[in-house]
Amino acid sequence: MRQRSADEPLIRAAEAPETAPCADASPLPAHPLAPGLNGRRDGASFIGPKPASEGGGSSGPIMAFANFPLWLREGPWKLGVKVYIPLLIVAIVAAAPIALREAPAWSASTAELPGARTPLCACALGWTLLVLCYMCFTTGAWPMITFTMLSWTMLTIRFACVLGARSSRALWLIGEALRGPALLNSIFLAAVWWLALVPLICYFSKGTRARIGFLKFNASFFLVNVHALNVALGVLSHRLAPRQLAIYDLWTTLVFSAAYVLFYLGCLDPRGVHLYIILSPRSHFAPLVYTALLGAQLGLYASLGGSFDAFSRELARAQLSLSLSS
Repeated sequence: MRQRSADEPLIRAAEAPETAPCADASPLPAHPLAPGLNGRRDGASFIGPKPASEGGGSSGPIMAFANFPLWLREGPWKLGVKVYIPLLIVAIVAAAPIALREAPAWSASTAELPGARTPLCACALGWTLLVLCYMCFTTGAWPMITFTMLSWTMLTIRFACVLGARSSRALWLIGEALRGPALLNSIFLAAVWWLALVPLICYFSKGTRARIGFLKFNASFFLVNVHALNVALGVLSHRLAPRQLAIYDLWTTLVFSAAYVLFYLGCLDPRGVHLYIILSPRSHFAPLVYTALLGAQLGLYASLGGSFDAFSRELARAQLSLSLSS
C-alpha cells in the first residue's frame, strides 16, 4: 500500500487482506455533507485516526468495517425498512402540533439562572468546548459525522444557551428546544455504546490485539468524556434550570434522532461508512431494532418523570368529539 501524506482525509478506503473485493470496487464520490468520505463499494472502508507513521496524532484504533458481515454492508434494503422509515417520518410530523402546544413559554423568571449556578454552567461550557478542540487537534473534524459528536455539540450549545438566556429570548428558545436531546441522548448514547456497540465491535474484531486496542481506546481521555462523562453533563444541563420534561422535549429528541438515521442511511451507509452496524437496513430485524431504540428513548423519558398529559388531553378531546358526533 502506498504511503499517504499527512494532509489526506482521515477516513480512507483500503482493501482488507482477508476480504475479496467485489467486481465494482471503484471509489464513491464524496458527499458535500461529509467531504472526507471515500467509501468503496467493497465495504472495506477504514475509519479512525491516522497511524503515527502517517502523521497521525491520536493513539485511537482504526476500525475495519470489512470485519462486519458483508450482507450487512452491501445489498438492497429490506422491504420492512422501506415501509418503516416513511411511516416513522409521518408519525413524527403528525405529532408536531401536539408537541408544539406543549412547548414552554418564555418569561423573565424562567430565563433567569440562579447566580450560584452561573459559574458551574460556564465551567461546563468551557469543558465541552475543550473536548471539541482536543478532538480537532488530535483526530480532526471527521468525528462530527457521528451521532456521538453531534450530541456532544448539541450539549455544548445547550450550555451556551442556558448561560445567555437572560439576555436573549432567542437563546432561551434554542436552549429549551435542546433540553430533551441534550439530556435524553446523552444517557441513551452511553447505554447503546456500552451495552450494544462495544460488545459487537469486540466480537467482530479479528484477533486479540485488535480487541485489546479497541478496549484501550475506550479508556482514552476522549472516549471517557463522550461516552461516560456526557451522562453527567447531560443531567447537569437539565438541572441547571430544571422543569418537568414535556412531550415537546421527547418530540425534539425524536426529531434529532430520526434526522440522524436518515443522514446515516442516506449518506454514510452507501459510502461504506458503517459506524453503527446495528442500523443496517439489510436485515429483516432492522424495523425491530429501530423500534427498540425508539422505545428505549421513550422509556428513558418516562423514567425521568416525563409528562404524558398532552396525549391524555388529546385522547379525551377525541372521545368527546366522538360522543358529540354520535
